[in-house]
Amino acid sequence: MHPGLEMIKNYSKPLKPCQKKQYYVYVLECENRAYYVGIAFNVEDRFKKHLKGIAAKFTEKYKPIRIIETMETKTSEMGLANVFENYKVCEYKKLYPNYIIGGGSRIMTRDKYK
Repeated sequence: MHPGLEMIKNYSKPLKPCQKKQYYVYVLECENRAYYVGIAFNVEDRFKKHLKGIAAKFTEKYKPIRIIETMETKTSEMGLANVFENYKVCEYKKLYPNYIIGGGSRIMTRDKYK
């Protein structure tokens, strides 16, 4: 701060830019050689829901073990976050062709890597 500015009446420090929520892409290791890819604002809270079996049908069938990867999307737009999620699903399908990979938009990832 410039010296003497605090002496000016009604001067207040500049506001910091507000921090917006952002989506994270996360990958869960699941039972029976399976991975699940999803998006969430709060990955820890979402993981707790997966453990309870209330977050996704995939993790009801293939119980999650642990979070193995998270990635910042730097966006609060769900559509754009879904694009990142779909890329991660495709990446895991290429890396682990003998594993069951769940998550992502079924329209974009269903038939591409069977």
